[in-house]
Amino acid sequence: MKPERDFVAQRALARHCPELVRPAPEAGELLARLDAAGEVMAAALCRSLTPLFGYDAPHLACEPASECGTADLAGHAGPLAASSLMLAGKDKVPVLATLDGPAILRMVDRAFGGKGIAPNPLPEALPLSAQLMIARLESLTMAAIDQAWGLGLGGQLPVAQRSVGKPDFAPFPDAMRLAAQRIVVTEAGGARWPISLALPLDAVAAMIGDGGHSASAERHSRRAVNPAEDPYGGLPFTIRAVLVDMAMPVSTISTLSPGQVLPVSVARSVPLHVGGRAIAHGTIGALDENVAVQISHAF
Repeated sequence: MKPERDFVAQRALARHCPELVRPAPEAGELLARLDAAGEVMAAALCRSLTPLFGYDAPHLACEPASECGTADLAGHAGPLAASSLMLAGKDKVPVLATLDGPAILRMVDRAFGGKGIAPNPLPEALPLSAQLMIARLESLTMAAIDQAWGLGLGGQLPVAQRSVGKPDFAPFPDAMRLAAQRIVVTEAGGARWPISLALPLDAVAAMIGDGGHSASAERHSRRAVNPAEDPYGGLPFTIRAVLVDMAMPVSTISTLSPGQVLPVSVARSVPLHVGGRAIAHGTIGALDENVAVQISHAF
């Protein structure tokens, strides 16, 4: 169907002058936002890394963020590292986190009862025994990024790619402008090692607001408090397992004497009490020649 006449615009199209259009943030402003969020990230990582060092808190310092290319990222990591490519935010922005390999090996040695010494010479790739430690450090880094950038993802950033050994920077095109940031960890014994982050420079504005760690991010972090984390996670509680709960008349209690045997029956479902309140139920069994309770229902 053809129109009977041509359409005519009722008014002139709007033309906005450059002065009325907000310009895109300059690279310096974007890097400053990353620096502000980096301080929050360093504080969050310090709290979460402390248990891995026998509760000797390390010192974390955030170095100034810099603009670089893919070829320059090699200088931000050593010859042995673990790299994780995470997808942040609703736009799935690629964020590459690189962890120092010798530091991972020292933590693995400490976890197995050693003094925290990395092998010399270093292996070409991190062993299988380091995978659990890498996964834990990756999770802690995710949570710190989520808190510092205010993503509201509960610390769960999808991981698109992992590499163990030589750092892998292939996910970023060679011509892409990147923002790189290093957080230097100094252990109580003096060992220093970096946690390096890299993401597209143009994506920083979408990831981090003008103030870095915004008020909404602070509110989210308060909502997402994990009761198992410090400072409350280490508080001791007395748990009482009630094996027998039976009624007995006063007349029987008044005639109790040493050597007397009272017939009792252990309950099939044993309640566990904290502060007089049942928090779980379980069944009686044995573990390593000790009496044990297998939890069947909690809370």
